[in-house]
Amino acid sequence: MSIPPSFDGTPRRLSDQLATYLRNEIYAGRLRPGQRLFEVELCERLNVSRAPLREAILTLRTDGLVDVRPHRGAVVTTLEDDDIREVFALRQLVEPLAARAAAERNDPIGLDRMRQAFDDLRVALQRDDPLTIAVAHSELHRSIAQASGMPRLAVFVQVLCTQMLASHGTGYALHPDATRTLVEDHEPLVAAIVAGDSDAAERLMREHFRPVEPMLDAYRRLRKESAHEA
Repeated sequence: MSIPPSFDGTPRRLSDQLATYLRNEIYAGRLRPGQRLFEVELCERLNVSRAPLREAILTLRTDGLVDVRPHRGAVVTTLEDDDIREVFALRQLVEPLAARAAAERNDPIGLDRMRQAFDDLRVALQRDDPLTIAVAHSELHRSIAQASGMPRLAVFVQVLCTQMLASHGTGYALHPDATRTLVEDHEPLVAAIVAGDSDAAERLMREHFRPVEPMLDAYRRLRKESAHEA
């Protein structure tokens, strides 16, 4: 298994690397809704011991990506349509607040991280890899929440973005048209936050959210296939 280090180049704990790997497998649909995570099989495939793998699975449980069930062990969470709509509705409520707070706070470190996340999104679009684009898009939204200076809000947005990626990750491959305007869509938002224009930042974040339905087709198919295989 080869997983890149954290954004600043420093090594990460093995359990964190495993959690990142498993998240990406879920985002890409290679680990399907309802699929069991067999520890022995994963340990052999990834050449790791059980302790860091179990820690990674517990992290994914906190993220809402994995359920731990009696007599079945760890299972990839199945998100129903109502779950996804709830996540989307919550993001619509809290992320405009995060954008306003980030603009008002105007913290240089937070702004630098947001700019870096925006540059990473540009690079991801140049690579034209759907999963990389999906993760980079999510990281930009997380960086804005972190720049707000509201740690509880930042954690909440992180969890919501993680769960949204679980349902939307596969959709990026089916809807490349939805990614072509990501830089254009976010550029004025980032500029408003940097300029300290809190009213514009809140408004632009609110306007950014689009209907969730078109991106769900791929996840619905995965969910249906997994139910038939169970």
